[in-house]
Amino acid sequence: MWKAVPVLLTCLVGCTVDLTPRKMEGLGGDSRLVPMFRQAERETGVPAEVLATVAFTTTRLTMVRPDDHGPPIWGVMALGGSVEVDQAAALAGLAPDAVRLDPQANIRAAAAVMRDRAPGDWAAALVAYGGEDLAAEVRRHLGAGWRGVDDEGKGVTVTAQDLERGQPLQAIAQALGYSKAKWNPAYSGNYANASRGEPGTIRTIVIHTMQGSYGGSISWFQNPTANVSAHYMVRSSDGEITQMVDHRDIAYHDACFNTYSIGIEHEGYVTEPGKWYTEEMYMASARLTAWIAGAHGIPKDRAHIMGHGETPDCSNHTDPGPGWNWKHYLELVNGGGTPRLAARAGKSSYPPTMVSGQNATAWFEFVNDGNILWGTNETRLATQDPASHVSPFFVSGNWLSTSQATGADRSDYDPGDTGRFSFVIRAPHVTARTTVEETFQLYQQGNGWFGPKVTMTITVDPVAAPQALPAPDARPAERPATLPPSRSEDGGIPLTASAEEPPADEAGQRLHASGCSVTPGRERPTALIVVVLVFAALRRRRQSTSHM
Repeated sequence: MWKAVPVLLTCLVGCTVDLTPRKMEGLGGDSRLVPMFRQAERETGVPAEVLATVAFTTTRLTMVRPDDHGPPIWGVMALGGSVEVDQAAALAGLAPDAVRLDPQANIRAAAAVMRDRAPGDWAAALVAYGGEDLAAEVRRHLGAGWRGVDDEGKGVTVTAQDLERGQPLQAIAQALGYSKAKWNPAYSGNYANASRGEPGTIRTIVIHTMQGSYGGSISWFQNPTANVSAHYMVRSSDGEITQMVDHRDIAYHDACFNTYSIGIEHEGYVTEPGKWYTEEMYMASARLTAWIAGAHGIPKDRAHIMGHGETPDCSNHTDPGPGWNWKHYLELVNGGGTPRLAARAGKSSYPPTMVSGQNATAWFEFVNDGNILWGTNETRLATQDPASHVSPFFVSGNWLSTSQATGADRSDYDPGDTGRFSFVIRAPHVTARTTVEETFQLYQQGNGWFGPKVTMTITVDPVAAPQALPAPDARPAERPATLPPSRSEDGGIPLTASAEEPPADEAGQRLHASGCSVTPGRERPTALIVVVLVFAALRRRRQSTSHM
């Protein structure tokens, strides 16, 4: 009989289950990078959401290496530009080669630099790490929420954050020329002074890819050792434009073809067009190209607007590469870069019934009837009626914000395509069966709402109340005819209190196990009651034996 007691006590110890909902992280996803960002936060105090957003902003979560066509940067955190690899490695206590080639070491080294340069003030740390442009873009991404994909195709999501902003960033004056650009000149030795302006002296517009980030490439063109520049820089996420060389001067962007051309650099990498060639970039660049063409009398066709890899220069560049959508781009250029937003509702999928706290996947499809691409971050599915309200189905670490469920599943839904918008929902807490409706509509960053409103209707049931154990002096309604009360076949105390199947939680794990009864949000004194019963039974057994 004594052999059964340790087994029973083990069961009782394992019955302590805390089902109180914990605060969800703003960082989520199935990428291996997610725990790396969190580990770096534990080591340095730099928020994991900030580290992940720096990686998204600078490399789109890609382990980059230097090449001949871009700034000398390494890894997912773009070390080697304004932050030297050896310096970052020393601060983190890591080998420089590991920092260059291992993503976890790269992240830890970058976090160590931020902690060293401005501990506790992440706004200042971002400026110190990558300059004011990087800091401003990281803040903007954090404020809007974002979703990205790593080198393995796994996802990272940061739900919109409300972090301490610190001191305001210094504004950059408007550019000399294009009214919608910032003016931030390149180093004077990286371009040639000239007096171009006569009709015919500028007759080609050359489209480039930076092979790096926006802020990093601007810094590179201001580096005296770079010996390269371009007239304009276009940011991927929102189409921001910086002008670095005046039209009259000759930028060093196209080797033997500089004298008669204007160079426009686009943030990103040729090998990752889906991550970098966004609709915001296409539209902003198209408006710029249309303006340049009008100002200099350049025809708006492929003979006069060409890629770096197509020009008759003396380099081996291939940008912007096959991933650049020339057909779409020229249509935008000839339309002045003006977007036309239109959509039709298609199929949808969501569960008709859920239980409070349960997770499920939902999606809606729309036909793209406009003239712009739909992508993973700029085209979003957001709550309506009222617009942008906090959704009861919100899931932190999956939704882009409390009111924006998701962006498009892919970055390249062309006009005419059917785009899908998938996201996770969590059933809200209810105390009785409740029908909950949620309405959504498409929203284009910078351009507003469009398309039809769609609604999902879900019946939510409360979590089933757990069965209460009988009072200590209660007797079971029925007992096995061959066994005495409270005895097992070998004379021991039975180890199972009930044969009923316990309910399952979201992950399929049982909330009731080995006779334990659990109420979500608090613990019942079940274990104490059973311990008392065990020792009472043992005492009766010993007394019975002593009288034999």
